[in-house]
Amino acid sequence: VLNVGSEDVGKETIRLYPNPAVDIVRIRGGWNRAIRDAVAMDVLGRRVELPVSAQNSLDVRHLATGTWLIQFETGSGTAHAWLVKE
Repeated sequence: VLNVGSEDVGKETIRLYPNPAVDIVRIRGGWNRAIRDAVAMDVLGRRVELPVSAQNSLDVRHLATGTWLIQFETGSGTAHAWLVKE
């Protein structure tokens, strides 16, 4: 079972919503205030940089339709969450 949109990181959880998404995705969870960088990776390993806005959101309009693994770099380490782009 794939838990789309959230990933447990120790005791913290990162959630992406809405998921599936079309344009803007909001980031929720204990780590969202410390996110420095976000990268989307497709199933072939291609990487796309995603700027994180001050409102803790990602603009995913330019991503191709499909399933993406979003990697977040934080002050405490790395976290991941799945995103389905429509």
